[in-house]
This record gives sequence, C-alpha cells and structure tokens, in this order.
Amino acid sequence: MPYKNKAIHRIHMRVYMRDYRKKNREWWNACKKRYRKNNLEKARQMDRDWRKKNPEKCRATYLRWRDKDPIKTKLLWRKALAKRRKSGYLSIKIIQEIYEKNIHKFGTLTCCLCFKPIVFGNDSIDHIIPLSKGGTHIKSNLQIAHILCNRKKGNRQGVIPIRIEVVK
Repeated sequence: MPYKNKAIHRIHMRVYMRDYRKKNREWWNACKKRYRKNNLEKARQMDRDWRKKNPEKCRATYLRWRDKDPIKTKLLWRKALAKRRKSGYLSIKIIQEIYEKNIHKFGTLTCCLCFKPIVFGNDSIDHIIPLSKGGTHIKSNLQIAHILCNRKKGNRQGVIPIRIEVVK
C-alpha cells in the first residue's frame, strides 16, 4: 500500500474507481446488471427509497420521457381511457346504493379497509377489483373507504385491511 494513512488511500481509490468506471462504461453496466439480477429485491427496495427521496427528479424524468415520445404517451392515455369506458357507467343510483349498503351493514358510514368510522367528505369509492385489473362499476365490486386507505391500497386486488391513522 503506497499510503501510510488508510483514509487517504480510501479517497485515492474512490477517485481512481470513479475514473475507471467512466472509461469502462460497458464493464460497469455489466457489473450493475449482474448485481441487480443477483439481488433483485434489494435493488428494487433501493429504487423505491430513491424515488421517495427524489420525487422531483422522478417527475422531471417522466416529463422528459413524455415530451420525447408524445405518440406513445397519447397511446397510453387512450388505452387507459378505453379501460375506463369498458368498465361501464357509474351512476348516482349505484353510488347511493353502495352508501346505503355500507350504513346498513355497519350502522354508520365505515371504511371497508380499516373498519373505522368515516367523517363526511373524507370518503371515496373503492373498487375491490380495480379498473386497471379489469374490474367494473357493478355494485358487488364497489365499497366505501377513507381516501387515504384507498390510496394506500392502490390498484391491488381484493379487500385488504389497512391500519392507518385517519386525521379528523
């Protein structure tokens, strides 16, 4: 080791490796690809953490992609719109029946995901089988949930009890 101080050696190696990775980009990409393949869950978790810490960079990347390929963006929006149209029409009558069924079942307006009472204005209609997974607006596929519970459930399928605190 040419350095007597380990800290200085570490700094030198860090700079050396950074330059080496820049010069040998293909080798470094192959190393990263191999690591992701062998540590898939860890890599995905690191990606999720990075996206949570850097939402503005994620948004900027999305906007660049959208502006670069407007035709593909338009096709994706049309595909999503077609799925919504296919799911049917959500009428006021169906919404009323869902609310009445919920009140009759629980005695008061209650979230079907966390089973806590819902304050008026803090409610939303949840699809048990999401529209993105082929669900429809039929009564048996709809339930009432807190807005936060519904967002946390996302597009996962089924009745998933989620325990979160609802701000009153």
